[in-house]
Amino acid sequence: MTASVLVLRPRPGADETVDALRGHGIPARALPVLELVPRPETPALRELVQRLDEFDVVVFVSPAAVRFGMKWIDAHWPQYPVRTEWLAVGERSRQELASWSIRAGVPERDETAEGLLDSPLLQVPGPDRVLLVRGEGGRELLADELATRGIRVEHLVVHERRPLQVQLPPAGEVSAMVASSVAVVDALVATGGLRLAERPLIVPSERVAAGAREAGFTRVRVAAGAGAPATRRALAALGITDGSRGGQQ
Repeated sequence: MTASVLVLRPRPGADETVDALRGHGIPARALPVLELVPRPETPALRELVQRLDEFDVVVFVSPAAVRFGMKWIDAHWPQYPVRTEWLAVGERSRQELASWSIRAGVPERDETAEGLLDSPLLQVPGPDRVLLVRGEGGRELLADELATRGIRVEHLVVHERRPLQVQLPPAGEVSAMVASSVAVVDALVATGGLRLAERPLIVPSERVAAGAREAGFTRVRVAAGAGAPATRRALAALGITDGSRGGQQ
């Protein structure tokens, strides 16, 4: 059996990555170890959405934040606030916003929170108030740095994570794994993933790499972001460009 790349991120991102890899001849399989579920719409969250026009900039930290958050925003704002600027951490998030007829800026090079902090919209002097649309948990870097710039930040938390118990294949059937966050790495460990600790693990940042190494994974490679092109380049560096088993020699 040809070994496959296991894509561990939640759906639909896992399926999109698998389709992109297969489109370049790389055997890949979606095996999400987390699922994302919407948070219930409480009065407090509804009130925050209804104050959308108070914010100078709205930042979406992931495609999932767009999918879940825009359902709330669109329900309460048939016409979006005119003066509000929109930012997305990456290209996939920008494309998701475009499907809602919203034009958003993205980092020019680094599709991470660090890259977003270089946006001209967030420099000093800059906006007074920023709304971060995000999921439960995750990093506080963006909010903390904006606060040091004197910007008031509020959080619209639109989804939460739920671990999934999955049946992992034998190591011989895995050419590499792809994890999009520390939460995905933690969920992989919880479902028995350390028996694959010697297989290559592709992650999108040094922060996730540090978490993976601390968890016990020994062959961690950092891609230049979480998108499929960056993942494909990282796999190519391992010699995985088609049906090859890559670094399994």
